[in-house]
Parts: sequence; structure tokens; C-alpha cells
Amino acid sequence: MATETLSGILRNSITLSAGDTVRLTSDLQIAEGTTVTVEAGATLDLAGFEVLNFGTITLDGNDSNFAVLRNGTYSTDSTNGAFEADFGELREFNIDSFFSDGSLRLSNTVIQNSQVEALSDNLIDNSAFIDSSFDVGIESVDVNRTTFLNSIVSIKAWNSVFGGSSTFTDVNFVNSGRAIYLDPFFSGSNNLHRLDISN
Repeated sequence: MATETLSGILRNSITLSAGDTVRLTSDLQIAEGTTVTVEAGATLDLAGFEVLNFGTITLDGNDSNFAVLRNGTYSTDSTNGAFEADFGELREFNIDSFFSDGSLRLSNTVIQNSQVEALSDNLIDNSAFIDSSFDVGIESVDVNRTTFLNSIVSIKAWNSVFGGSSTFTDVNFVNSGRAIYLDPFFSGSNNLHRLDISN
């Protein structure tokens, strides 16, 4: 089992293979054109630090062994960074969308004890949020076949002013409290929520 550390600016693509654990020792910046791939059975531990992504992060697990990303903050900070997870596991993880462009693609992924803010391009499919929050904000999201267990989805009232719309299809909300929060931030006669829930 390989355990390594990482920090600074990453300019060369890397792949974490099964059994590998890479732990940050300070904030990390992923340069444009650079890809970090976390394969099934590998772990990228942010150790409380932040990843600023100008490139691509890919979690590429499988149905018997997830790729793990945990314990830190992810940001694209006005870049076009891409975050993609298939059979990924996000734990104690924060996706910060403030001034963030970029794309977020989650499929077959478990998001636990985390806070996810939508980026400018979002698709979530066949995944599970557990004890987590998903803040759509003003963005457009497409969520399919996903369960929100003790988790909350929040959408701001000014969503429609910026062309945002949210579609939730074949979604389960399993909560003892609030599951969907239509945030009145900047509410008014011209600021309407657009939320389509089917099945």
C-alpha cells in the first residue's frame, strides 16, 4: 500500500491505484490540462486543505470498490475545472461554488457528511446524499434516481432571473425534517423558483 503526500501546484497528471492513499500537506492547485484520477480502492485525503481545480478530478471506482475523496474543500474559483465521479465516495467534503464555473458530474456516488454547492454545469445520477446538503443556488441542475437521506436541497429565489431551473426525476427524500428549502433570498415578483419534481 502506497501512502504519499502532495501540495503546491500539480502540473503533471497522476493516477491513484487501488491501495494508494495520497494526503495533502497544504492547499493544492491543479493546473489547466492536468488530471487527477482516483481509481477503485484508492483514497485522496485533503487533510482539511483546499483543492483549487483548473484541470480535472476523476473518481473512477466500481460497484464493489469505490474511489474515495475526503476531508477538505474543492473549488474551481472562476475556472472551468471539471469534477467527475463514478462509483465515488465523498466524505466530510465541501464543494464551494462561490464565483465558480466548472462542471460537476456525479453518478453512482455516495455523498456523506458533506456540503455540495452546484457549479455552472451539473448532473447527478443514481447517487445518495446522506446527512449532507445540496445548495443549488442560482444554477441549473439535473438530478435523476438519487436519494436524499437526512439531507436538504436548497434553491434561491433569484434562480430564474439567471436562467436557472432544477429538475428532479425519480428522486427519494427520506427526512424527519425539511427536505427542500426554497430560499427567499432576493425574492420578489420577478424572482420565482422553478422546480420540477416528477416520480
